[in-house]
Amino acid sequence: MEQLSPTDVMHQLRMALSNATLLADDMCRRIANRTRSTPWIDREPLSLGEVARMLYNERRQRDRFIGRDYFSDPAWDIFLDLYIAEREERPVSVSSLCIAACVPPTTGLRWIKLLTDEGRLVRIADPSDGRRFYVRLSREMSESLTLYLTSIRQARHLAKG
Repeated sequence: MEQLSPTDVMHQLRMALSNATLLADDMCRRIANRTRSTPWIDREPLSLGEVARMLYNERRQRDRFIGRDYFSDPAWDIFLDLYIAEREERPVSVSSLCIAACVPPTTGLRWIKLLTDEGRLVRIADPSDGRRFYVRLSREMSESLTLYLTSIRQARHLAKG
């Protein structure tokens, strides 16, 4: 099992804080919507990164309340995490990506290899540490996710409160 670097730990803490903030914002939005008559559609749309984070958070909530055993989908978690990271312009290490996929490291590594072999992900060597690799979405996968998340945002009329 790969040891997490301080950078990876910070990434995970930032993700947790960001997720908590997004959940708090969502709760505030829901409370505010009960007292306002302005429909969602009249508000500023969520960014696509926020839509991706919302979908990722929904998966974590589903795991929490129903159980992870019924909904394992590491590829989707990998895609969402990398899309969020791309929007935030931050690198994602292989070990951090395995954690984001919510699967054991060996399973995460298998998925990363499969998705890389299929051309959906790109591995990039860390120039300062030859043992570490970063992963990002391929251009085509990023474009596909952008189209998908745009359609989700439109279908759900997602907007900022």
